[in-house]
Amino acid sequence: MQPKHNQYNMPFKEKQAKVGTMVDAITAAKKGEYLKPTTIAGFIFSRLVGDFLQGVQTPVSALVTTHYQSSDRATIAGTPVYTFSIERVGNYLRTINDTLEPAGVEVLVLEQDDGFYASFHA
Repeated sequence: MQPKHNQYNMPFKEKQAKVGTMVDAITAAKKGEYLKPTTIAGFIFSRLVGDFLQGVQTPVSALVTTHYQSSDRATIAGTPVYTFSIERVGNYLRTINDTLEPAGVEVLVLEQDDGFYASFHA
């Protein structure tokens, strides 16, 4: 079940304009790595934007798994340890949130029955 936020009911053109505002805020903050989808920061921002345009929330577990797979994979007795990836993804989400705040957009992480989800709230 998705929570009701204004952006889910926005027409696509309004969502596009909001994304333009977000990109301007990231550029103004000199956080260009968030605009390069080949970096982890860029992947996370791109995934959030793509899901925002589709009107769905982003599973935080997918972001953590991608970070884990792209970094030095920590394991204990062959079992993956995601602690560092969870911390890093949280830091990326917080940086995106802080950067977009002047543009009137925030990143929310909400718990649903099947896990935690991130989404933009305007």
